[in-house]
Amino acid sequence: MDVLKYLLLPFLFILQTSCAHFDKSRPGWDAFGAEAEDKPVTLHVRTVGKGPAVILLHGFAANSATWRYLVPELAKYHAVHMLDLKGFGESPKPDDNAYSIYDQAQLVIDFIKEKQFKQISIVGHSYGGGVALVSSLYLSRQYPGILKQLILIDSIAYEQETPFFINMLATPFLGELVAYTWPTSWQVNNVLKKAYFNDELITDEMIRIYSEPLNKAGAKNAMLTTAKQILPADLNKFSRQYNQIKAPTKIIWGDNDEITPLKSALKLHQAIENSSLSIINKCGHIPHEECPEKTIPIIVDFLKND
Repeated sequence: MDVLKYLLLPFLFILQTSCAHFDKSRPGWDAFGAEAEDKPVTLHVRTVGKGPAVILLHGFAANSATWRYLVPELAKYHAVHMLDLKGFGESPKPDDNAYSIYDQAQLVIDFIKEKQFKQISIVGHSYGGGVALVSSLYLSRQYPGILKQLILIDSIAYEQETPFFINMLATPFLGELVAYTWPTSWQVNNVLKKAYFNDELITDEMIRIYSEPLNKAGAKNAMLTTAKQILPADLNKFSRQYNQIKAPTKIIWGDNDEITPLKSALKLHQAIENSSLSIINKCGHIPHEECPEKTIPIIVDFLKND
C-alpha cells in the first residue's frame, strides 16, 4: 500500500498543480470586526501558569500540543493560554465554510474581549501566525495599548507559492480522496518530513499527537476547508498595513523552511518597525519543536522583557 502511494505521488503532483482550487470568497480585512449574525464558536483553551497573559496560536492541522516544549518554561513567568483554533484539536468543527485567517482571528478577539485582558502578548506559528497578524493589527487600531508583544514564528504573511500538501487538499476530489481514505498518520508523517529539516527527529509519538485530533468528527472537513482558504484574496492589500503594528515584535524563522520562505521573514522585519529577527540555523518550519534548545530561550527572554 505504501509503495503504491509513493508511485502515485508524481501523478498527484501534476494533478494538484493544475487543478487546486482556492476559495477566495470569505470576507476580508475591510469587513473584519463586524458583529456576527450567528452564534460564535467558542474555542477550546487550556491555561497554565500565572502572570502576564500570553496567547499561543498553532499552525495548520496542528493543535496546542505543538507548544509542549515551550509551555513549561513560559508558564514560570506567565499565564499561558493555549487555544485550539476552530476545526482543530478540541475546538468545535462546524461545517460552516468559515475557516479563513479572518474567521479564526475574530474568534481570538472574542476570547480576548471575554477575558477582559488589559494587556496581552500573542505568539503565532505558520497559519496561526497569520491569525496573530490579523488579531494584532485589529488590536493596534481598536484597542491601543492592549497588545504588549507579538511573536511570529515562520508565519503566513505574504502571497507565496503554496506547498504540495496544501495544493493537494485544495484540489477537488483529490483532496477528499487523500483526507478520507489515506491513513492520517501517513499524511502527518509526510507533512512533518516537509516541515522538518532533520527528519530523524520525527517520532511516532509526535505523529500520534497530531493524527488523533484529525480523526475526530468533522476534523477532515475542517482541514480541507482551511486548506482552500489558507491565503485570503486580499492578502496583498492587508500585508501593506503591517507597519501599523507598533508593539515590540520578535520574528523567528528556520533557515531551511520549505513551507513559508525566509524572504517573508525579511519583509516582515522591514515592515514592522519595532521588530527584531532571529534566524534558527539548520532548522525547518517548526523551530519551537525541531530546535527547542535554540528557540525557546529566545521566546522566553523576549516575553520577559517589559
